[in-house]
Amino acid sequence: MRATGLEFDAVRDAVRGTLREMFTDRGYHGVHDHDADTVACDEAVALFFAPDDTRGRVGIQQLRELCEQWPGRRLVAVAHGGATSYLKSNTASSFEVPVEVFHARALVRNVTQHVLVPAHEAISHGEALAVLAKYGFGDTAACPKILTTDPVARYYAWAVGTVVRIGRRNPRENGTVQACTTYRVVARP
Repeated sequence: MRATGLEFDAVRDAVRGTLREMFTDRGYHGVHDHDADTVACDEAVALFFAPDDTRGRVGIQQLRELCEQWPGRRLVAVAHGGATSYLKSNTASSFEVPVEVFHARALVRNVTQHVLVPAHEAISHGEALAVLAKYGFGDTAACPKILTTDPVARYYAWAVGTVVRIGRRNPRENGTVQACTTYRVVARP
């Protein structure tokens, strides 16, 4: 089923808002709308691909052209139909700059703002070493994992090996709330 023009505009506007928030949360500078389909900043550019004869999927050739158009910037492609299967299996090895591909429905809402998603925060290397020592881990290999495919890890674009603090608030039967902090290491699936 194809989206009507009004539905498409609403999705595109929601995705643009999430992209602006995502770039700001990643610490990028100068975040702005370049045009109706593009959010840009000093470090990265995000482009929204409309549904068309390719069913809204983004392919490797399209991204190569965009890398030439926006040299030296991280590229975030958002497509109604996601990525082609070839692109999914070859993204990391095909480009000189980091390239991320999101399905549009994954960015209609900011996943970090959802009521059921606890606060996530990458910690410094020094703090990570202190946490590893405190809990008796020799290295990050034995730590609990958060996968690079996790929606929050993708939102922040955390690198493999990054240690993340997750703060949860657990309600108790007596009406109080218990704060709970856990740590995870970003890992490949």
